[in-house]
Amino acid sequence: MYFKNIIGQKNIIKQLNLLFENNQVPHSQIFIDRFNSGGLPIALDYSLLLLNNQHKTNLNQKSEIKRYYFEHPDLSFIFPLPGPKNTISEFLSPWFEFLKSKKYHPVEDWLNHIESGNKQGIISVEIIKELNKSLRLKSFSGGKKICIIWGAEKLNELASNKLLKLIEEPPSLTYFLIISNNEKKLLPTLKSRCQLIRIPPTKNEDIKSYYTKVGIENNKQAYLINASMGSSSMAIKLSEDEKNTIKLEEMLIKCLRLSFSAQKTKDSFVNLMIWADDIGAWSRQLQLSFLQFASSFIRDSMLISYGSEEIITYHSKLNFNIKNFAPFIHSNNVEEIFNLIDSSYSLIERNANGKILFTDFSLKMMNYLKIKEIN
Repeated sequence: MYFKNIIGQKNIIKQLNLLFENNQVPHSQIFIDRFNSGGLPIALDYSLLLLNNQHKTNLNQKSEIKRYYFEHPDLSFIFPLPGPKNTISEFLSPWFEFLKSKKYHPVEDWLNHIESGNKQGIISVEIIKELNKSLRLKSFSGGKKICIIWGAEKLNELASNKLLKLIEEPPSLTYFLIISNNEKKLLPTLKSRCQLIRIPPTKNEDIKSYYTKVGIENNKQAYLINASMGSSSMAIKLSEDEKNTIKLEEMLIKCLRLSFSAQKTKDSFVNLMIWADDIGAWSRQLQLSFLQFASSFIRDSMLISYGSEEIITYHSKLNFNIKNFAPFIHSNNVEEIFNLIDSSYSLIERNANGKILFTDFSLKMMNYLKIKEIN
């Protein structure tokens, strides 16, 4: 079953199915995904639909669908890279990793995923030249070949003109599925050679159905739906943030409780070291999010200690009473704790070993929380 995991977009899916059923699929289509509402996921499932027309493989099972578009030799991908000298082949492994869990995410998240730093991403003319060579080869199956070009707004002028020539004289049975969130940055002549499909904002009821499916509580859905502003990508990010916030709070509370009890019992000290190992195995981005969360939590604890509770931003999702903890943050340790968090953040950004870093973090936090306030 194709398109079954797409959030909404029923009219777009119907249009694509009709093109396929009536044998009217143009060789070049541009999906304008201004709202980040499913351009890449739709193109991925669409490519399966087109390729499976010549295969009898059963693709109804999720695991087989994944394996198919990750490994099919007649499906190629073009996506933005950090610089003009980079090649697609050297980034295929992180690309497939990105597709497994973040295919709704925007280009900026992809560039963060590959740690491109301040580079804005580019699809260079060299990449299109390599694509031209590969598409001139005979297809593995003897049938269709499909190229998905994602983030087409990152095509530079030379690459755009080279792609235009390729589309004007395409190899036999070759289909181009081009996705961009910025129509104005596409070469006008490129747009004129392709069928344009504009993906509308995702309907609120479809986002609500998604939130129900992933287990977001009903009383939180209205706020998240409004905040998503019709973007499936934003809707997913907000749901991930909701889940991650709980995870971050759980780990921080565990660290604080163990920091107190480890001063008294050997078992708690051992558990604090296990905590450091656990968070040390997290992704770099999640570790940074934890430190940001910890910094905000300590700030709010300090505000409560100084009688400014009305301006705190912390609202526990685990019924943790921050007022009971706040007296342990005071003028004699708050600076050291903030410095610990800031230095840990900088070290994680520079790819420090997470397990070693958070072992040091937990031991220092334990010692800082021992410090008594001197009136």
